Amino acid sequence: MQRIATLLLLLVVSLAAMAQLPTKPVGGRGAAMGMAHAALTDPWAAMSNQAALGWDSVFWVGAHYESRYLLKELGQSEVAGIIPLYPGSMGISLAHTGYAQMGLTRADLSYGMRLGAKLSAGIGFGFCMANFTGEYKNRYAFTVSAGVQYQPLKKLLVGAHLFNPARASLDDRQTMPAALAIGLAFLPSKEFALTIQADASTETRTAVRAGMEYRPIDAFAVRLGYGTQNPEGLTAGIGLNISGFIFDMAVGYHQVLGLTPAVSAAYRFK
Repeated sequence: MQRIATLLLLLVVSLAAMAQLPTKPVGGRGAAMGMAHAALTDPWAAMSNQAALGWDSVFWVGAHYESRYLLKELGQSEVAGIIPLYPGSMGISLAHTGYAQMGLTRADLSYGMRLGAKLSAGIGFGFCMANFTGEYKNRYAFTVSAGVQYQPLKKLLVGAHLFNPARASLDDRQTMPAALAIGLAFLPSKEFALTIQADASTETRTAVRAGMEYRPIDAFAVRLGYGTQNPEGLTAGIGLNISGFIFDMAVGYHQVLGLTPAVSAAYRFK
């Protein structure tokens, strides 16, 4: 009974907050690594930090779905694609959070390119729409975001991403918060990856995230992670890469609210 009451309270609070912060999925890999993705360079990470688009010019398409705490009302889905466009790459994504009666849709167009052998940068433009049924009107907002990734050492990558610095608003009463993510990725070998990240927002306390990935073979990966806030808890998952087809599965666990499963499917054109 306590868990049911907590879930209902979370549902009300989360749906009320949709009009404030248009979050989006980060793919199965990032979800399994505690959402510490600012310094990662895979295509799903590029949907969140546009700088990752500059490292590898390749056609790519993907789809993702996660069920936050196994509640369909908190489900998140996204379809995305990458198009090489010299001298960098363009990213396109469409994400939705919520359900038919109340939800948030976010469309993003971004571009990233290398500015040297060790530096990549990108910028993104987003359109957010909060939809409500009944007498409430839909609300709209345009956002800007930007990111950089720098490789000071061969095995170390630093990433930073800034979302909504202009504090765009979905209505006249309350602006959406600005958010900053700063992360490190340490790659001691081709089998291991370690990440750590700090997320700061104008409306929430700073969150710390960390993740690790182990690839015993090129086609298979095992991942673990942890996040201190939104979402909070332990994460784990696996990844498969077979002839360009990439499948990532993840699950997060909150000690009170329960499980959050997620799955991604993508294809990388050779």
